[in-house]
Amino acid sequence: MKRPIATAIAALIVVLGLGILFAIAQRHRVVAESVVIEAPLEDVWAYIGDSRNAQQWSVFFHHITPLPGTPPDGTVGAVRRCFRRADETGINWDEELIALAPLGHRKIHVFNLREFRAPRATETQFLTTQTYKRLGPKRTQVTFSGWLHRRDDALQHALFGLSSPEAARVFRLNLENIKAAVEQRPRPHPWEGQNILD
Repeated sequence: MKRPIATAIAALIVVLGLGILFAIAQRHRVVAESVVIEAPLEDVWAYIGDSRNAQQWSVFFHHITPLPGTPPDGTVGAVRRCFRRADETGINWDEELIALAPLGHRKIHVFNLREFRAPRATETQFLTTQTYKRLGPKRTQVTFSGWLHRRDDALQHALFGLSSPEAARVFRLNLENIKAAVEQRPRPHPWEGQNILD
């Protein structure tokens, strides 16, 4: 008699545990990191908005190439491809600038993830924002944030939750590199040839 009761309790614990994990996965998770740059907002906005500068500051992707047949780089509707490696093999993905408020924010749709090891990576889409705030004549705060485009997929949420600390780390290092570049100081963080997402 004790065995069926123990089995039922164990099954209930498993079901409750899965329910809790599912509920946690459904939360709207946002990754966000900020930096303060000692430079005018206009200079920071222009530097980050130019895809040619990405090679100077990213620790994850090697370079960005604006795609032909789309609006000019930095304007709404522009699509660019981000390449993890210099020879353009391996991980790459596309980004479309879907909204902007000049000197205020840019909103980017990240899609077509290719060559990632993560399960169902090709189905994953993100939204990211760059938010700019003038703190003074020569002082600007920049925040990079990102979240899943779709919130109704428990597996995607779970995977995003697991990768969030790494995404936050990359955001932070990239922002520190941007700060150094705009302030005309040496780059503190090099491009990383190995990453847990490879």
